[in-house]
Amino acid sequence: MVCGGVMASDYTLQADRPPTGSRIKHDVALSALPFDKTYDELTSEQIDLLRSAYEGLATTDEPAYPVAGLGPMVREISQAQQKLQLRGRVFAVASVDETGKVRSVALHETPSARMSQLVAYVLVRTAFKPARCNGTPCAMDYPLSLSLRLRQN
Repeated sequence: MVCGGVMASDYTLQADRPPTGSRIKHDVALSALPFDKTYDELTSEQIDLLRSAYEGLATTDEPAYPVAGLGPMVREISQAQQKLQLRGRVFAVASVDETGKVRSVALHETPSARMSQLVAYVLVRTAFKPARCNGTPCAMDYPLSLSLRLRQN
């Protein structure tokens, strides 16, 4: 899974409960950024990794970021994806205004129309820490890129 344009690898998000007949919770998402951290809790290295997804971001600028971190947003998408039994790539861009509210979502790639609706719904409902341009809250796009895989039971 890729979040915010950053290649996934270091952190895992596990399912809420294991599949029937097992005690092992499956990984439902992978990310180079922790799922349980807010922007302010990220290390400087993690912030640099996030910032690398933005072309031309000034050193004084900060990108928009989900207020509760990546976990709630990715968990909701993953749970619905498992129910729909879809796999494939999702790439969406949320336009986040200077108050942290998503004003629109552009869906560039999804495995189905139903998944497009779901991703847009989740992004619109997600509260974001507004981006900062030269220290002032500003509008900025937030890219979300996911690779959806089905759990093996």
